[in-house]
Amino acid sequence: MSLSNETHGIGRFFWHTISLKKKSPLVHRYPTHEVDAPYRWSNSLILRLPGTTGGLVLGWWHRTIRTEEQALLAAMAGRDMDFHDLHDEQKSNIRRRMIKEQVSAEHQLLIAEALEL
Repeated sequence: MSLSNETHGIGRFFWHTISLKKKSPLVHRYPTHEVDAPYRWSNSLILRLPGTTGGLVLGWWHRTIRTEEQALLAAMAGRDMDFHDLHDEQKSNIRRRMIKEQVSAEHQLLIAEALEL
């Protein structure tokens, strides 16, 4: 699971890396949802590199008229949200990103408690 993926793209086509479980299929489809405007979605193709937990996500963005709340709920649906498995480096990256994006102290506290940071 990855909480913050830097997505790269050309037009509607995009790609990014992801961490997967070692027993994940080598090739499968799974939805990708933007949690920032314009809140697009994709039925992405996910390729896991054999013998690793590293994967590559490829997809085509589709437009939507969702609100931020709807996009966040769609992104969280069906996810294995076991935050005990986050490494210290990932937790530090989440904290840094919250500071960089000027998340209010109140929201930082809520996020930190929810993610057990």
